[in-house]
Amino acid sequence: MSGPHLVLTGQQCRAARELLGLSKKGFAEQAGVDRRRLTQFEDGTDTTSFPIRAKIRAALEAAGIEFTKEGPEVKLRSDDAP
Repeated sequence: MSGPHLVLTGQQCRAARELLGLSKKGFAEQAGVDRRRLTQFEDGTDTTSFPIRAKIRAALEAAGIEFTKEGPEVKLRSDDAP
């Protein structure tokens, strides 16, 4: 279930990044966000502004992540799965 109405959480971000096998540093660079801000967002110590969340979400979706309502809430799109 993709779409702008689904709010990205730090837990979803971490799960998606780990599913993709990306380090915080590598993903932060890929998404164009500060690594410290990404770490704080994933840890729940920074709520992060909407524009930054949108950049993070767009980078995850571009890398093949699909956000869902069931299960772990993130998965690889079926067309990208091995």
